[in-house]
Amino acid sequence: MSAMDRYEHSRMPEDKIKELVAETLVAVGLKVGSCTTMWSS
Repeated sequence: MSAMDRYEHSRMPEDKIKELVAETLVAVGLKVGSCTTMWSS
């Protein structure tokens, strides 16, 4: 089950879900960005 599935099945208001999704995407993006930087150096 993906994170999106968990959000969809929860009872949280949609705004809160969008906020969590945005935060998750930013966190993942930062991790991917830092990993890519390390690999290329």
